[in-house]
Amino acid sequence: MEQRNLSSLPAKPRFSILIAANNALARSGLRFLLRQRDDWTIVGFARSGDEVVDETRQLCPDLVIVDLDMPGLDGLEASSRILKAQPKTRLLIIAKHASQESLGRALALGIDGYVLESDQERYFADAVEAIQRGNSFYTPSVSALLRKGLLPCLEQSSFLPGDHRLSRRERDIIRLVADGNSNKEVAALLDISVRTAENHRAHAMRKLGLRSVSELVRHAVRVGLVAP
Repeated sequence: MEQRNLSSLPAKPRFSILIAANNALARSGLRFLLRQRDDWTIVGFARSGDEVVDETRQLCPDLVIVDLDMPGLDGLEASSRILKAQPKTRLLIIAKHASQESLGRALALGIDGYVLESDQERYFADAVEAIQRGNSFYTPSVSALLRKGLLPCLEQSSFLPGDHRLSRRERDIIRLVADGNSNKEVAALLDISVRTAENHRAHAMRKLGLRSVSELVRHAVRVGLVAP
């Protein structure tokens, strides 16, 4: 039986990761946890919110791991700027705690994962693997907060009115349209067809009860998807 020459097969694409944390020990710990997979590669490190925005622009990683508490821009504000410039970037937040405000902002932005430092050793690799497969990941302790009534509280506030019902792609499109991009420009940025962009936009507006672009912009500003 003919044997295939494995050395001639194309190499499996590696999942590129940028780590952002202001503490050298935290960066080393995350690097250690990522070494268990040979298809994951760390392409860079950042020590502040401003630096991770710049490094993401230059390195274009598949995933950015962002410490919530960093000097300058906090992790979620940095994530917002990253997604505005590079909507296809996936983001995982590492945090000491999960507050109503931080979880609400994370959900509004469409952050792919949220891991508490206390859960990091047990769930960090699972979170990265889930995000690599295109899924989201919240640790059980974070999910428990959501189940205990966090989402209903957010629904009743002006902070996150209904956005948890949107898919990640719908949130991306709402953000880009509110930032002044046409359907054609949105399609180019997300590498989808114009028709698909139009359909996602229409579905998102229906879910949120929005009837015009001006209402969409006001909503995006109110929930923090774009700056006022």
